[in-house]
Amino acid sequence: MLNTERILRLIKNAGYTEYAVCKALKWGNGVISKWENHSPSIDKLTALSNFISVPISTLLEYTDDHTYTNEQDDEVWELRREMAERPEMKTLFSLAKTADKDTINFANEMIMRMRKDSGYSDE
Repeated sequence: MLNTERILRLIKNAGYTEYAVCKALKWGNGVISKWENHSPSIDKLTALSNFISVPISTLLEYTDDHTYTNEQDDEVWELRREMAERPEMKTLFSLAKTADKDTINFANEMIMRMRKDSGYSDE
């Protein structure tokens, strides 16, 4: 069975409570705590994995050794969290997955122009 204490720590590390995750994913209260005795479906594991931006393999492992020191990994996890929390980011990424390089470059240029016009600065 799963180590639910560790999964609950992963949820907490992602900035959520079990209650908040269950509510956001439209699950019953305390569903995750019950995984200690009743294995979840792959759909539930996938939903949780996506929501807290943790690979399913991490949810299934029995160790806590999941430190990410590489800045590139940190950026990837932050992007995953953004997609989980902001539906418009997920839509944008989904559209970009099927776009060719020229379309992506054009969209990027348009976004940069809009940011410049609005006075937005990355600094």
